[in-house]
Amino acid sequence: MAHTHYIYVDFENVHEVNLDLIKNRPVHVTLVLGAHQKTLPTDLVIKLASMISQVTLTQAKVTGHNALDLVIAYHIGRCCESGIDGRFHIVSKDKDFDALIKHLKTLNVYAARHAEFAKVPILNPAPPPHEERMKLITARLLANAKGRPLRLKTLRSHINAQFGKQLTESDLDATVKDLISKKVIEVTAKEQVVYPANSP
Repeated sequence: MAHTHYIYVDFENVHEVNLDLIKNRPVHVTLVLGAHQKTLPTDLVIKLASMISQVTLTQAKVTGHNALDLVIAYHIGRCCESGIDGRFHIVSKDKDFDALIKHLKTLNVYAARHAEFAKVPILNPAPPPHEERMKLITARLLANAKGRPLRLKTLRSHINAQFGKQLTESDLDATVKDLISKKVIEVTAKEQVVYPANSP
């Protein structure tokens, strides 16, 4: 039986949350806002409205040092006390959570902290093989003329982001090399990326 993964996002600390990653996965996300956070990005609000069965929004009513840490610890504690056999993930760059993680592990509760939402393992399956990656990235580059990266460094970051930032430098080297050989891109001596008009 697949476990449900409960992801608690310290939204004061981490703001990049791609809810598309939780679709069709046994995941529930709780976005925990600080007491002074009064607005959310419009695109995130739209996503929240369409995913109410998988996403909960809660706001801390208190302020102070580690206020959100304690709110998140309370919610995880309630889940554990109710007998939920889940996997708990805290998304935050705040290392103060690590003591809570260690404590939960002594109780045989699976828990982990991740600095980025996209780094939560259940959201970030292994990238596809090279040939499949090439098809996907080629299609995206050719379909989105306005948003294409114009520098080699930016292109490499763009490609890596498409696959959950899991590609190695060797993977990226091979991808760029193949994009050049297939004439999808050209790279100038100044590492500018050019997209030939006759790209396939």
